[in-house]
Amino acid sequence: MKEDIKICKELGVLGVVFGVLTESNQIDYSVLKELVELAKPMSITFHKAIDEVENPKKDILKLAELGIDRILTSGKKQTAFDGASLLNEFIKIAENKIKIIVCGGVTKDNFKDINNLIPNTEYHGKRIV
Repeated sequence: MKEDIKICKELGVLGVVFGVLTESNQIDYSVLKELVELAKPMSITFHKAIDEVENPKKDILKLAELGIDRILTSGKKQTAFDGASLLNEFIKIAENKIKIIVCGGVTKDNFKDINNLIPNTEYHGKRIV
């Protein structure tokens, strides 16, 4: 991952996406800190590894403090629809400190419904456009 981050930086890539967990599915902050320091000033998104953490709510602001810009999550469920309640909690916790990217089955056909259920500014989907 370190080599990939270096290559991205050299190429002028605007942002990278990564996440690291321990064997017990906790965020590995010692490794993550190294990756963040290496990646800056690129934008950094912590990927869906957050959905494997037992209680990800406690990590949202820690990730922001570490320099993570965004968290990609489906609220610990397969789809954003199923994870809507937790996603809305994440968005509230994150406030203006870190962005939550809603993902998980987001398409152009269901985007309005997801946006109504989970009001947010950033979404990720395979078939949005």
